[in-house]
Amino acid sequence: MNLSLHYSECFNLLTELVNEAKVDLVIIAPFIKRKTFKNLLSDIDPEVNVKCVMRWRKEDVVNGVSDLSVFEVINELPKAELYINQNLHAKYYRSELKCYIGSANVTDAGLGLGLNPNRELLFEIVDLENENLDSFEEFIFENSIKIEKKLYNLFCSLYNTRAKSIMEQSPTRIWFPSSSEPEKFYRRCNEFFLNGMWNERKNIRIAVETDLEILKLKELDGKGLEKDFNNEISLKLLENEVVNAILIWLQKEGIRPKFFRHIRGKFDNVEYKSIERLLSWISYFMKLEIKDFIDEEDFEF
Repeated sequence: MNLSLHYSECFNLLTELVNEAKVDLVIIAPFIKRKTFKNLLSDIDPEVNVKCVMRWRKEDVVNGVSDLSVFEVINELPKAELYINQNLHAKYYRSELKCYIGSANVTDAGLGLGLNPNRELLFEIVDLENENLDSFEEFIFENSIKIEKKLYNLFCSLYNTRAKSIMEQSPTRIWFPSSSEPEKFYRRCNEFFLNGMWNERKNIRIAVETDLEILKLKELDGKGLEKDFNNEISLKLLENEVVNAILIWLQKEGIRPKFFRHIRGKFDNVEYKSIERLLSWISYFMKLEIKDFIDEEDFEF
């Protein structure tokens, strides 16, 4: 693969890439700031098909290194789509004429703007016919979630919560809930911390204790707001790789017989009941109306 190295004026390089694009533009970077992104695309041809992939981890947004409102900039363009990939680290910029890879994010510091810019590299890939580029893009988009208005609003509401976190740390990135009634999970967690859940059957106690251990919940004092509690659970669901795989599939295919085969195949042939429980958690905590995706002839929810 032929490469040409650039280590200064990254913003000018990418601005030229954007302005010369007439067919399609792909922007892939974990950290994107709204102002920098808007400046970069200020003179783009409105007929260009734009696809952008970024990362929306809570720590990225809360610490100010990435902006949810990039969606609003994308939404102003007639032919643009935004995706998120929570494992993204690559920086990749391509039009039909040029392609750059390197270390620079779409931030003022990353693109050499401001008083204290980062020291970044961009390599220009001379051979645009290289099949590895197509393979990389296909891999990224197949494993990324397309952001539409409802998901954007969900992220905004979750990340704007000011409640103190009830999580000690992030749970494992692949997990399935044991509790089958998410609408009762908050009450049962409170009961567990207050009186050991003596009022529930043994199988329910075990399920809730298992979920508490997976989620690494701190103790509740019985006074926490249920809305804040549910927001925290939603955030943990969004960090779950299984949930990401489910949302990607649902956006493309809906729930059909192949859905269960696909999810089971990706995650060690997990039981159908585990997937059903996770779907109910997504529906309840994230308010994404999973039933909208379901073909009732194929699956009884």
